[in-house]
Amino acid sequence: MRSSHDGARCSFPEGARALVGDAPARLRLRHGPVAIDVLSHDASSLVWLAEFLGPSFAQRASGRPDHRVFFGVAPTLYAELAGRLREARGRPLDGFGFDGRFSRHTSLRDASGRTWVRDPYSAVLHGVDAPAREVLVAARREGDRPRVALMRAVRELAVSALLRAGRLPVHGAAFADRGGAVLICGPKRSGKTSLLVHALACGGAFLSNDRVFVDVTRAATATPMPTIVMLRNGTLSHFPRLLVDFERAHYDRARTLRECGPGVARPEPRARRGFDRPGISPAQLCALLGAPVRASAPVRAIVFPRIDPRTRGLELRALPTPAARSRLGRSLMKPSHPTRLSALFSPGRRRETLPARVEREACGRLAGRVPAFECRLGADAYRGDLLAELRTLLD
Repeated sequence: MRSSHDGARCSFPEGARALVGDAPARLRLRHGPVAIDVLSHDASSLVWLAEFLGPSFAQRASGRPDHRVFFGVAPTLYAELAGRLREARGRPLDGFGFDGRFSRHTSLRDASGRTWVRDPYSAVLHGVDAPAREVLVAARREGDRPRVALMRAVRELAVSALLRAGRLPVHGAAFADRGGAVLICGPKRSGKTSLLVHALACGGAFLSNDRVFVDVTRAATATPMPTIVMLRNGTLSHFPRLLVDFERAHYDRARTLRECGPGVARPEPRARRGFDRPGISPAQLCALLGAPVRASAPVRAIVFPRIDPRTRGLELRALPTPAARSRLGRSLMKPSHPTRLSALFSPGRRRETLPARVEREACGRLAGRVPAFECRLGADAYRGDLLAELRTLLD
């Protein structure tokens, strides 16, 4: 039986009812072209999700969603399906998109046609009914990791919708100043996060720390895709006050601001991935820096940071359009080439999107519309006022 989309009590498919109960809490979200409803018996997790994803995922008052996500704890279901998945054979599915790869998951299909995969790190099962556009997120037990798994499922649905809408997936940080967005693009450990923190400390507004989708069809508009913020020791060494505040706040990516504080045990960072500090949420980063947050902004400039020991401070050098187009093309968030959609979270058969020609044209339009700069970062790069220097070049 189909579920209704409005009202305090709803009828759900049997799997969803068993997972969330008969009268779950509901969070209605919209990100660009896609509307997603999230339902759970755990209202506090929905409060956290809204804080983590906001404001780029705006809360809707009502309306029919494109997708519904059901989240709950189901140890019996998890034990049964996890065992069957360990024994399953078949070609793995592309699940969550990261830079340069998809996560890969062995799958099985239940009697109702729902496809199930397991995330062993989070101890969570994802059950996807593509025709009904429903996702079940079933955790083995409560905890911080299931919350993060829920966020990633919601985010992957939004990513697929944005890619299908032709948005350019930029791997970079972004901040807003005077109503315009400045994209900070570059490879890992090029100084993106440090430059973002510096911009926010100078008075900029937070947009994104890692992923931005740009609509280049009309005015180039940047919309963030929220991700966990990793403040490495290399970044914190440049901002001693931020390090002190970070340790004092006891922030954790899977808790709301109100849930954090002294005595809260934070998870250990995953050292094998090069992380030396626990991750925090975008809202927590902004709270540490006292920075405002923006949901989107028209792109005003692109900055490509580069750590250069020969530079004393911070140097901005204008880039010609061909160079900016080339660097922007190398800064796209691409889990595969050509860019494809997740096989698990993208309903329908068409998975390829943004062919190479379309990507080149989009990068060319963006690089031709807004000025781009190489930003060389020396030992004293974070002592000046980045916003003032950018304003001088842009005005």
